[in-house]
Amino acid sequence: MAWRAYVRRVVDAFGSNKRVVAMTITNEVNLALSPNTSDGAFPRAQDALIEGIAAAHAEAHRRHFDQLRFGFTYAYRFDHDAGFFSYLGAHGGAAFRRAVDFVGLDFYPGTVVPPMLAPGDSYRAELKTAGGLLRHTLMPRARLGARVPIWITENGVPTGRLSDRQQASALDQLVRAAAAESRTLGITDYRWFNLRDSIPPLPAGAPGPLFAFDGLLRFNYTQKPAFGMLRSLIGRFGTRVRKVTAHR
Repeated sequence: MAWRAYVRRVVDAFGSNKRVVAMTITNEVNLALSPNTSDGAFPRAQDALIEGIAAAHAEAHRRHFDQLRFGFTYAYRFDHDAGFFSYLGAHGGAAFRRAVDFVGLDFYPGTVVPPMLAPGDSYRAELKTAGGLLRHTLMPRARLGARVPIWITENGVPTGRLSDRQQASALDQLVRAAAAESRTLGITDYRWFNLRDSIPPLPAGAPGPLFAFDGLLRFNYTQKPAFGMLRSLIGRFGTRVRKVTAHR
């Protein structure tokens, strides 16, 4: 199959570089609303996820690229999420489940789901809710147990709607929440989206494109307060990557 051959070529191309340690196979297959960013709009996307991860895992094992991890991302929170994970559980099989090294959680509290924080709500509460839903409700439907960690693969809030300092405070709360819930929810990795704003600032009050101002840097590469905040949090909560052997 052309898709499996393509996945194997990608593993071959990047796997010899030991600095390449993970790949997500497909993106947000549960989301069908945005075909330019997510794969759920395409036919047999769920099967491509299953077959792609199994093929990537087998190729990495064959080539002794033991540093590589493979997983998939999930966009929080849409109507057919339960059906998506149930399909993976029904059709994935043992080879697929052995190959999954992480499930990636993409969520944007106060921007996408929920579009705004309710009075009394907090970023920590939203992260705990999103992570808990994935760990305790959705992943069991895919027959992915406690050994499979959750990665926060996309998480961000924009300036514009928030001030620069409010963005930095939100980042601080989200990272601390991920660290606090790491043991109970099995969260091992955290990634902010995005490094740099995609467009220059707009006039006051003008609505911007979604995710355009989530960057830690402004469009001109100057730092927002969130940039230094993330660096300090990495220093506090980050750990040095150790050589590990993937489960095979």
